[in-house]
Amino acid sequence: MSYIDEGRGYRGMKYGAGALGAVAVIALGRMALMGAAHSLPSTPTSPIGAERALLDDKAVGSLFATIKRTYPDEFESMKNDIARRGQAFEANDEVRSALVADLAGAEQRHRGDMAQAPHQALVNYREAEIAMVEALQSTDPSLCADYFTTGAFRTATPPPLLRSRNIDFQQQVWTAAAAGRDSPVGRKIDKPGPAVGRALFAGMAAAGYDQKQVDAFFHKQPAPAAQQCAMGLAFLRTIDSLPADKADGFVAYAVTHI
Repeated sequence: MSYIDEGRGYRGMKYGAGALGAVAVIALGRMALMGAAHSLPSTPTSPIGAERALLDDKAVGSLFATIKRTYPDEFESMKNDIARRGQAFEANDEVRSALVADLAGAEQRHRGDMAQAPHQALVNYREAEIAMVEALQSTDPSLCADYFTTGAFRTATPPPLLRSRNIDFQQQVWTAAAAGRDSPVGRKIDKPGPAVGRALFAGMAAAGYDQKQVDAFFHKQPAPAAQQCAMGLAFLRTIDSLPADKADGFVAYAVTHI
């Protein structure tokens, strides 16, 4: 996400993948789902078997339980697709890729719901993202830097804390979307204005970064991984520290315009 200063203040935003958790959730889901698919000895061939495999998976079962609770039709579609592919003797890799695509499509369909989520649901979402990024930072700053520069991180063996916080973050995405569907706040979705841009720069400056570093971060220019990660974390914390309507409006705009 780039804030472009044309000498007249921050007049607009140019969005790219990776600056906000809403961008990364699909890719993060991919990492988790790959682990789940590898844990299956064979692809289930019945909807009941597929449901059991998804919900019983030790790594990601809680995520699928959340999807089943919040968007049961989406869960039904996912498990039925797995069963159809199992009946057709598709390889595990193909089934895994299809499940990732199913999850990505479902998440995309409900971004409008998330944009109307009540304040507390979005607070929980932002806090879960920050906690996940903190776990990334302590695990491997290069993975954390990938999160902010590409919108994804990939690791075959995430440590328990990172896996847990990653899954919690994804659960908060689905929970927030369901809250926006069930109790929409009628939020008007506007592009964040110059005041928000200035607040983001000020917040990152307060974290110890100068104008050149902040400009480079927003324009996704190369930087040491540890710095990229720390600046990304400062960015998320600054968003969360904005007045409630500004922070929520920022998330609502991001999830509906990326």
